[in-house]
Amino acid sequence: MEHTVELAEELSHEVEELNKEVHKQNSQIRIFWNGIISGLGRTIGATIIFAVFIALFSYLIKTSDAEWLNTVVAWLGLNTYLN
Repeated sequence: MEHTVELAEELSHEVEELNKEVHKQNSQIRIFWNGIISGLGRTIGATIIFAVFIALFSYLIKTSDAEWLNTVVAWLGLNTYLN
């Protein structure tokens, strides 16, 4: 009988701890800051990926002898940026 009471008290304590943790996780302030941090991370990541893409594309255009690529660059007006 004592063992059952101890288990019930321990279980009650664990449930209270879980309730506190869930309350913290569902906090409006925490959700707001998680959104801000997530947005900044995605923005920085996308910027880095796009910068690498532009650098590779620029290198490809500078070293390429493909006439069609030069035509596309001229059509897009990128000559001044890539020379």
